[in-house]
Amino acid sequence: MEILDIRRFRTPAFSAILLLSLLVSSATTGQTKESQSPGEPPTLRWLPGGESILVADRWLLGSETGNFRKLGFRIPTDPETGYAQGRLILSPSGRRLLLAKEWSFRIGDFQGLSDETVEIPAWFLKADGGSSVARDEVWNLLFWLDDQRVFAQQLHRFMAFDQQCGVYHLGNQAWNRSKYCVEGDFHELWKVESGLGGRIAAYSVGEGHPGIRLLHFDPGKGQEEIGLPELDLYPFGTAEALFLPGGAIGLSSPCDFSRKEPRPCEEPIGPWRTYVWKPGSKDLDLLFMELPEGAILDPKALKFAWPKAGKICVGTPGQKREARCYTTPSP
Repeated sequence: MEILDIRRFRTPAFSAILLLSLLVSSATTGQTKESQSPGEPPTLRWLPGGESILVADRWLLGSETGNFRKLGFRIPTDPETGYAQGRLILSPSGRRLLLAKEWSFRIGDFQGLSDETVEIPAWFLKADGGSSVARDEVWNLLFWLDDQRVFAQQLHRFMAFDQQCGVYHLGNQAWNRSKYCVEGDFHELWKVESGLGGRIAAYSVGEGHPGIRLLHFDPGKGQEEIGLPELDLYPFGTAEALFLPGGAIGLSSPCDFSRKEPRPCEEPIGPWRTYVWKPGSKDLDLLFMELPEGAILDPKALKFAWPKAGKICVGTPGQKREARCYTTPSP
């Protein structure tokens, strides 16, 4: 759900500041900083098949052809602040997407968005008799369960009320309350990313410390740990999860999870690394290190994409074949 890419920030202090500012910004405004801001590299997201990359939420880049294709819509931005007025959220298959605002969203695909707006119900009730909690006290966190269902989790800004959750069904265009909500390592949940087969990554923060939890989630049954080793992100580390074929999980992080002392994310930490966990394993396997800044692994764990001086590069670190770099179109 985040357009801002935290992987560009290598130091623990920057990671913690960014986590907190993103949480506060989303909870109060529902806006995120525009990806293609002056001086900032564009955000990149691989589509599940590994053939295309979503660049700055504006173009699809063919990783082999180098062709950029503009999306059939553009996220509007506030002319004064430069903030995008909405968040683009992809379904696990990559075939559907939604553009989320504070209390509504529109569903579509890369060709365009539906004209119909889905309103998010206000589920919070005050304990003294049923009047609704003020909307500016609530943040709606959205993610896809699959191509037919969108999950909404409502969090109170000041954590004064329990979280409330529901599921929107595209088939009958109706909401149903969910028995369960997602629980992260910390109460302040700020992002959930979903993969095929009910897998999710729940990102949270508490007292400045980040957490990431990899789960199987079902709104009618609750959540279950996938089985990864516990990730020690103390004090201000960061990690990004990627759902790989066969139930495997990829993790990108500057933290050295092979060490115990000093703790993995304590200084000094090195360049970004990519780890892979396979079902049944008790350990994370180091796949790559010394990665280019901002590099993201493709869903097949074969190559990376990263921004570089007005271009998007695709390749595999350490191989003789040079990376292919494609010039990013003008906004």
